[in-house]
Amino acid sequence: MYKFLGLRFYRWAWLLSPLSFLFRIRIYPEVNVEQYFQNYPDKTFIYVLPRMSILDIMVMNKALKKLKKTPVKEKATPNGFLRSALLVLKGSRFSLFSQEKNTDFEFDLNGICTQDKRVKSHKLVLMPISIFWSRAAERDEQGFLFRSLFPDDGTGNGLQKLWMLFLHRGEVNVCVSKGLVLEPPALDNCHDYALRIKRLISIEFAKERTAAFGPTLYEKEKITQWILSTEASKNLIKNSDNPLKIKKQIVSYINEMSANYNYLTVRAGEKLLDLLWNKVFSGVRIRNFENIERYAKDGQIIWMPSHRSYFDFLLLSYVLFRKGLVTPHVAAGINLNFWPIGSILRQGGAFFLRRSFSGNRVYAHTFAEYVNFLLQNSFPIEFFPEGGRSRIGKLLPPKLGMLSICTQSIISRKAENTYFIPVYFGYDKVMEDESYARELKGRKKQTENAWQFLNGIRKVFNNYGSVDVSFGEPLRFGDIWFDYFQKLKRENPGVEHVENLFPALLKDFKTSDDGRDPRVNGFVKYLGQRINQRINGAATASTTAILCTSLLAHFQEPISSLELKKQCLLLHYLANEFGLAVNWHVSTNYEALELKDHLITGLDEEPTKEMILPETLESIAEQYFRMGEKWNFMSRTTSTTGISQVSYSKSVQNEFSLWWYRGTSFHIFAAFGFLAFLLRKADFSVPLSMSAITSQMVLLRQLWREELFWDSNTPSAVIVSGCLKIFSSLGFVRIDGDSVYVIAKGYKHDVLSFLVRVVSPERDMYGIQLAVAMDLWQKKGWFSKDEILAQSVQWQGRAYSRKIAKQSAFFAKVFGARVFDAFYRHKVFVLGENYRFTLDTTQVNSFLDFLKVSEFAALSEG
Repeated sequence: MYKFLGLRFYRWAWLLSPLSFLFRIRIYPEVNVEQYFQNYPDKTFIYVLPRMSILDIMVMNKALKKLKKTPVKEKATPNGFLRSALLVLKGSRFSLFSQEKNTDFEFDLNGICTQDKRVKSHKLVLMPISIFWSRAAERDEQGFLFRSLFPDDGTGNGLQKLWMLFLHRGEVNVCVSKGLVLEPPALDNCHDYALRIKRLISIEFAKERTAAFGPTLYEKEKITQWILSTEASKNLIKNSDNPLKIKKQIVSYINEMSANYNYLTVRAGEKLLDLLWNKVFSGVRIRNFENIERYAKDGQIIWMPSHRSYFDFLLLSYVLFRKGLVTPHVAAGINLNFWPIGSILRQGGAFFLRRSFSGNRVYAHTFAEYVNFLLQNSFPIEFFPEGGRSRIGKLLPPKLGMLSICTQSIISRKAENTYFIPVYFGYDKVMEDESYARELKGRKKQTENAWQFLNGIRKVFNNYGSVDVSFGEPLRFGDIWFDYFQKLKRENPGVEHVENLFPALLKDFKTSDDGRDPRVNGFVKYLGQRINQRINGAATASTTAILCTSLLAHFQEPISSLELKKQCLLLHYLANEFGLAVNWHVSTNYEALELKDHLITGLDEEPTKEMILPETLESIAEQYFRMGEKWNFMSRTTSTTGISQVSYSKSVQNEFSLWWYRGTSFHIFAAFGFLAFLLRKADFSVPLSMSAITSQMVLLRQLWREELFWDSNTPSAVIVSGCLKIFSSLGFVRIDGDSVYVIAKGYKHDVLSFLVRVVSPERDMYGIQLAVAMDLWQKKGWFSKDEILAQSVQWQGRAYSRKIAKQSAFFAKVFGARVFDAFYRHKVFVLGENYRFTLDTTQVNSFLDFLKVSEFAALSEG
């Protein structure tokens, strides 16, 4: 029996019981703990602590009571306990400083496995539990006295734990690991079985600590020495004309870029952000976090979030810390390194990089070596694959510089268990939307400085609705490497040994190859695309995004409040069902389980007839109108002729902001808009072929690859069949095998027209540019990029004035290069000599109908 000063451990509990009222328990991983216990119904638990401590046992018991589980009062002995018991890996003597010694854990476990009858029936489960009184990472430079007073993880003696309890205002972290069912060992292998179990549990404790604390922190001097001592740095210095100057430059750059992580700053930031988020947001919802803790324990983590707002990296660090994981080192633009924000961000884990490395070989080398240092020492890092904040709402093509640096580090260490975890931020409103609109109109981006920061504080006193932090499916580096090999194999069927082009396994890749190797460059591009796809696969269609999508589909015409409600609820339903149909994490702000039946009834009736909704759905519908009017996204008018009717029109003043929010969810509704186009023009008596629809979807998906960023592992056939089944459930179509019959009539046919208009702006821009290209090609036999972009703006203006297109010429100016790149990537535009382009007529014919090219051809007359 575990004893403390000669007394059994539970005899001490009454002396320290008043302290339990001070404990504020935080249990991790909070999402999975209930499931851990549910996985073992009718089992008896043996809880395992890493060390013997009366205070730890008190904390554990309070956590068990919170989880409605039986507290521990005795040590685990063969057949000597009924519902719960305790084992510890190490014991401790009562002393001022912690002195741990090994206990007979394996002997006790061996006795239980061989003598307890419940082992044979698999009724005993070992449940490791870690108690953290602090989450301060170990620092390499801490002295003996400092370490004694302020232990890194709070696992020292009782006095140290009481001190930690005071510093953290009673907060103690409890990490519960997955249980391990005891199995009856072979008679000649009992001791080895117990030792193996001990090793597994020790490894689990180490993983829990690493996930919560992160690796050891080093002083800047040691980081500098590490970087200067690498082989690449030595070669750079040795081969330079002035070695001393290069060395000084490297040291200077390290001082400029490196983080200075400080636990006290992180803790203070958490408390400050607790207050800030309650003021700025109505709620911070976290989605799809269930299995993320497992990846944090299994390998290196690289967080890859979308970039919508300055709040992004603060939100992610806050969420991870609250969820029990160490906050990452964040790559931040050098523009944020101004007083006093720069110093605070450094202590929060930010490291700074310049916007361009061009022409500065020493800086590029130093930054790459610093990132390699972080990854090699297992620091989780975070950077935005888009490079900067999206001014158009849609996900931007990935910038590959930082990703290439990380890839090279991973390849050199053969670190297959590196996980890229995508994160999507869905805001009801971002505080920068007005500045985005001004920048799109041509105003120069404001330089970040202390005055701008102080001026922006006033915005914190506004409420920006809700925000969703949604985690996508992680990408394991070793798996994505093999996926790329399989892709090359499919694309090069005539090559007998594709392994000569690119090895199937990371371990077979020669480490002498560097980032200039085209094989690595091609892989990095593929990896960037897959990361963006996984980000969009976790998207949340916010209330604002759905409202703006509906408003912009009506262009200049006002829309009645009744019809607007039906259309917003329809988009709400489609977004949730789309995620289920294609097995992505796509969703909306709110679940609406009862919506389908009410929606079917509403679509069968005239648009002027009110939908009778239950209270929960009515509150969701009211959200759309409340937010739209609150943020001046739409204006209300009331008709007094006949029956009083309220209608809404989009705000001309904030139109650019509406397009931004629409862009955040365009990829969710694009499939429905394209299918609605095919259904609306179909003959009711002649069925459409699902395989033919899929073929057309494949072509559109290739052209709009960077408009959609759909997961390439999801076949187009799955997307088409999933969306058509949703349409079938709403009564738009009837599916009979491969045949699709259109049955939508009356108002339902009008609803299909509405869905077509949802994707019309993109159809217009792509169609106009293709019409311009065809006109120039027919007249001259070639065209240049500048020529096409200039004339597309002119044609867009003509189409807008004639009400053929629904966007002004300004949008062609903003998005023209993006559209051109899509045509060029899809080989519709073919590059010839002297940067002159021609058309591939075979590819052109694939898009003529959907993009309305013949309708736009008349615009050439001016």
